[in-house]
Amino acid sequence: MTDIAKEYGAALFMLAKEDGNVDAVARSLSLIESMLEANPDYKVLLSLPNVAREERVGLLDKAFAASVEETVLSFLKLMCEEGCFLQFDAAKAEFDALLDDDRRVSHAAVTSAVPLTDEQKRALITKLQALSGRTVDADYAVDESLIGGMIVELDGTVYDNSLKRQVSRIKEVIEA
Repeated sequence: MTDIAKEYGAALFMLAKEDGNVDAVARSLSLIESMLEANPDYKVLLSLPNVAREERVGLLDKAFAASVEETVLSFLKLMCEEGCFLQFDAAKAEFDALLDDDRRVSHAAVTSAVPLTDEQKRALITKLQALSGRTVDADYAVDESLIGGMIVELDGTVYDNSLKRQVSRIKEVIEA
């Protein structure tokens, strides 16, 4: 993430927090993100220096004036005018990270050898919340090459309790 994207994302978060409309801004950003993912050429169009700024800003008004918060529309226009619209995704990521931090939410990536049951997921979330002291949202994936166990990434720390890793450690001891 570039410094400029971090600055834009942080500035939007602070403004939304000050105005008391963080949830509405977050919804607007998600709507825009979805639209841009569905139409990737639109983001490029809004970044082209050979398209007049007024025209690019007008395109934003047509596309979003009726559906997003005024704060977010102004944010988009500023990014467009300053020629850094391609940094939208990174700025949104910074906004989301600040929102999660403000709400004390962490995200975990859980990879297991077999699909976890709902009961196992609930137990894991309970342990992760006790470990982190925060609310934890988890994304789950299956990787049969782990043989057994799981790998959890939470707040930049990786907890590898997979059978594959344990076999690797035993192999290292034997070969040493």
